[in-house]
Amino acid sequence: MSTHPDLPDTLVHFTGRPRGLGEEVPDFAHGSAEEKLVNILHSGVLCRNTTFWTDAPVICFSEVTGEARRVMFSQGIRRGPYPPWGLVLDRRALIDAGARPALYVSRTEQALMKAEMPRRTYNRCVVYEPDANQRRSDWLFEREWRLCYGPAQIAEPAVTPELVVGVIVGRQAWMPPPRQAGAADAVSDLKTQLQALPSLVRSLREQLSDGGRSRASV
Repeated sequence: MSTHPDLPDTLVHFTGRPRGLGEEVPDFAHGSAEEKLVNILHSGVLCRNTTFWTDAPVICFSEVTGEARRVMFSQGIRRGPYPPWGLVLDRRALIDAGARPALYVSRTEQALMKAEMPRRTYNRCVVYEPDANQRRSDWLFEREWRLCYGPAQIAEPAVTPELVVGVIVGRQAWMPPPRQAGAADAVSDLKTQLQALPSLVRSLREQLSDGGRSRASV
């Protein structure tokens, strides 16, 4: 457990953030922050996706303190308030899973790192050029961490009591809606039933055979 007042024992996975005017929303970010939180809770895993400056999937977190979180939700930083939806996660568990702080670098450094570093290390890079005129980039306030994926696949973190410390919700007494079975669930159930069919047939044959012997001995 950290004793430093600015180093929380948790990381936050926000399921939404304010967007800039004209910013193109990537495919994975469509839907409301609430809907994306529901999807995580229903699926039981944190899903990876490509994001800005990455060429492979990552999962993003924020080392935001409780006080900074209140500011982000109430007034926001740069682009307005953050939607109050997300998961508060155990920092140690994420470190054990491979999560590490983002690397804030210049565009020149980023290009060099892309050519020389392993993909999972390079994809922790976030461009930091606060003084650039047209291409200003300053995201330090997000205090970002990333869990990066590469050719050697690692499992997506499961949403378990050991990982999830809390849930951030935008309404009092909020509960996720019941999970509705879709086509994939129906196919999975059918496969399970078909796999169990041979053993069921064998069991019925054994019962019929036993019944026949019982009647013959009477």
